[in-house]
Order: sequence, then structure tokens, then C-alpha cells
Amino acid sequence: MRFCITDIETTGGRYALHNITEIASIITDGTSILDTYQTLVKPDGNIPRNITLLTGITNEMVSSAPRFEDIAKEWLEFSKDSIFVAHNVGFDLGFIRNQLNALDVDYNPKKLCTVRLSRKIAAGLPSYSLGNLCNSLGIKITDRHRAMGDAKATTTLFHYLIANDKTSIIDQHLKKQQKTFALPPYLDEKEFAKMPLDTGVYYLLDKQKKPLYIGKAKNIKQRVRNHFRTAKRHMLENLYYLDFKLTGTDLLASIIEADEIKKFWPPYNVAQKFPRNTFTLTTYTNQKDELKLAIKRSKSPELSPLFGSQYNTRVYLESWVQEKKLCPRLSGLQFKCLNKKCKCANIKKHNKLLEKVAEEMRNYLPSFCLIDKGRTSQEKSILWINEGKMKGYAYTPELPEMESGTLDGLIEPMKEHPETAAIIGKYLAEYMTSSLQHKQYIAL
Repeated sequence: MRFCITDIETTGGRYALHNITEIASIITDGTSILDTYQTLVKPDGNIPRNITLLTGITNEMVSSAPRFEDIAKEWLEFSKDSIFVAHNVGFDLGFIRNQLNALDVDYNPKKLCTVRLSRKIAAGLPSYSLGNLCNSLGIKITDRHRAMGDAKATTTLFHYLIANDKTSIIDQHLKKQQKTFALPPYLDEKEFAKMPLDTGVYYLLDKQKKPLYIGKAKNIKQRVRNHFRTAKRHMLENLYYLDFKLTGTDLLASIIEADEIKKFWPPYNVAQKFPRNTFTLTTYTNQKDELKLAIKRSKSPELSPLFGSQYNTRVYLESWVQEKKLCPRLSGLQFKCLNKKCKCANIKKHNKLLEKVAEEMRNYLPSFCLIDKGRTSQEKSILWINEGKMKGYAYTPELPEMESGTLDGLIEPMKEHPETAAIIGKYLAEYMTSSLQHKQYIAL
């Protein structure tokens, strides 16, 4: 068996309120150290003075350290297939699990607590705090209250406990922790083992390798494992193979998932088969001969791209109203106009202005590329939006010249439908209102 002896330092004692500032882990087989891992971690807030006095870790020390989300994948890979061990395991595991949960990672390893084990294997000692316990057993601790120093001491303690476990206390503790899932009857273990911990699209396949279900996740392996616990029995009894496609970003995962469901129409993707409502902007004339803007449910764009919600359509509308100084009431944003200098005082003039703006809106649909992380650290992803519609995506190690002619040969084309239009609409609203100068966007 492999054991991952872990110790962390934090900004405080409550994992719901505080953050990890340092993590150290040691892989051991129970007698020998196999590998080590250690890093400082930049917390969301400042490190209190009393914590610095205890650990010696200052705000300056962690100012250039990676954040937990930057090292999570690396640490999970380091600790995989290991039993989690810590002195007062609830504290260390609670912090790590909480910060992984924030990243959509459900971390539930088998665990051992050296405090509990020591009370049974080394019974009768005056204190079971790490410092006092090590003093009683003659275990030397260096760098006390630093993650690696305490992790090394805990490892030595754990080796001592294994060597002196005459009544199989450790084995009993492990046997109490049953597996939380079982593989479907016809799914080979190798199929599940190949699934990654990364973001992307996954496929649950039948005996003929046809999709039973297609989904997307920030952690593919964890999401697939959840299906083994919650999916319908009939689907699991027909599940023979697994496959996946890494995407690098959750946005691309959502887009590719929607496109693949439309392409393969898997029998168990029930929710995604319902027609998706999409919205656009339109104009109409009321009984007072006032020309007004309005949000309309539609499957084709009129004055705006298609959006997946009325909220995103409204955000887009507000940007035009503010820029063109349109009347909020006649734009459907307010019941009453509160601006005494508003142009709606002269309906003919406002109608003429709104007609001009409506024509401009018809002719103006944004074209840009969204640049984001790729499937590996050596590449970037490119999502191309042309005149408000998604053209496709690509992965590239180097950013090309962002011109339509060069993108045609680089981008993998993708058909837009209401589901993908709704996904893209959310980002169009953001782009149109506040992100023109954002480093992730390159306007064309």
C-alpha cells in the first residue's frame, strides 16, 4: 500500500473561512519514503500576525507563491492511489477537501489519523499532540509548525505505529472505510483508469461503442465516478467503454458537449433534448405611435445575437441604451422615464433616433477571438466569433495573426444551434459591455 503523509499550514483554524499557506506530503510504503512534495500556497487573504509568529510564514513569503488551484492537479497526481494520513486527519483533510470542492473536485480518499492510531497502538502516554508524542517516543522534529518538518515527524511516527501494530489496528481502521462506488458490471477497470482529472467532454459508450451519454466536467474522472453511483441501472448495465476529449476550458467543454449531443443524440441525455429558449432584441410601435425596443423569444437573431437568457439580452440592451442615450422607458428598461432632458419628450425625434440605432444594431455584430488556456501548458485555445456567431475553435502552441483569412485554415468549424448560441451569448454580453480591452479578447 501507498500512504500519503500530509501536513498543512493555514491562515486559521476553520476551513470554511481560512486558506492553506503551505502543504507538504510524503509518499511511503509503510517502511521507506518513496517521494516528497512541498510548496508554499498564496491564500486569498492576509496571514494574521499570530499565525506568522507560530509558523514563521509571512505575507511576503507567499506573495509570489502559486494559488491552491494552480497546484491542485499536481498534488492530486502526486497523491493518487494513496491512503491519506495526517496527525489529526480531520483538520488537514478538511482544508484540502474544502479547497478542492471549490474547484469542482470531490476528494474522498481512504484516511488514517495518527492521533487515533497512537492512542491504541501506543496507549497510556500523557499527551498525543505531535510535539509531546514525538518527545515520548524519541522522535526528532525539525522545523516545527512548518509543513515539511511536521510531515517528516508524522512519517517517522507512522512507521513506528506500523512496526508496533501487533493487533492489526491499522487494517481494522481501513476495513471500516468501504468503497463509495463499484464499477458497472461490463466495464473493465482499465477503461476507468484511463480517465483524466482534467476539464473536457466524456463519453459513456455501449457494446458497439455508441454514446449512451455525453457530458462535460472540470474533473472528468470524478464526474464519471459519480455516474456509477447515481445513473440509471439500465444505462450502467449497458456501459462497456469510456472515452474523453480534453478541452482546456469549461467554456469549450460546454460548447463541444452541446454539439456532440446534437450529433449523436445519446438516449440518456434527456435534459439537453428539450428545446432551448433563446432571445433577441426587436422593435415595435405601441398605440401611442412610440417606437420601442423589446426582448423577444426567438430562434433567429433580429437586432442582436441570440442569448440563452433574458438577463444576458438585457445586459446587451443596456449597453446600447447607455451608449446611444436612448430613453430607458422606450427601451423596455423602466416603466417611467425619470430624466427630464430625455429625448423621449419629442416622440418623433426619438423614433427617428431609435430607427437609426436599430439599423446600426442590425449591421453591428461583434467579431473577435477568445484566447484562453489549452489542453496543456504549452498551448492556447482559440474560440472564433464572427459577426456574433460561433465559427469554431482551435488549439495552437503559438498565436497566429488574427485575421479572418488565416483563421479559416486554422479553426475547426462548428455548426451553431440554439444551445451553443445560448452558451456564446453569455460571453457576447460580457464582451460587448466590459471586455473590449480584456487581454483574453482580440477584436477582429
